[in-house]
Amino acid sequence: MVVPGDRVLVGVSGGPDSVALLAALVELSRAREIEVCAAHFNHHLRGAASLRDQQCAQVVATALGVRCIVGDAVALGSGSNLEARAREQRYAFLNRAAGAGGVDVGNPVAWPPSTPADARCSPT
Repeated sequence: MVVPGDRVLVGVSGGPDSVALLAALVELSRAREIEVCAAHFNHHLRGAASLRDQQCAQVVATALGVRCIVGDAVALGSGSNLEARAREQRYAFLNRAAGAGGVDVGNPVAWPPSTPADARCSPT
């Protein structure tokens, strides 16, 4: 769990679960005396949809008043184990982003997958 003074990095895909998690942590941040920052990693695997996800993460973070760090996949290419290569790059990015912000990297926080109606980014 988080304690006062912690810095929390939230990986935001642009989907409803991560947007809800970011919104909830920002809501709790003042009372819990924590600092929240968003991070989005663009795999560039889904064309325009990947860019929309990135823009969603950035817009939501801005609307919530938190910084959004964005990373980009490099030369994922094709072939077997594309998901594994993408995951390795994403995890490396999140670790760099967390380390740069003084965030202790631990287990992800579970949160109910609900989204405030005004924070939806995914097409309905």
